[in-house]
Amino acid sequence: MGEAVVAMTEKIEPLRQATLPERLAERQGEFDAGVSVLAERLAELDATLQGSDDEAIQAAVDALHSAYGALEGVFE
Repeated sequence: MGEAVVAMTEKIEPLRQATLPERLAERQGEFDAGVSVLAERLAELDATLQGSDDEAIQAAVDALHSAYGALEGVFE
């Protein structure tokens, strides 16, 4: 799972720099906030993976998944 976290972390900076197309421009603030939350949850998961508490790891994975879902919702 650590490799996946590294791969996702590499994708955060391009997301931070992304500008939504003109037709979605009014959602840019919501998108930027969602990317920030996603980055926070990803960092939390990375920190949690340093331990061996399976419940904490699952909770961090769930939180990351929820953040991703919320970010995806910007486009619905």
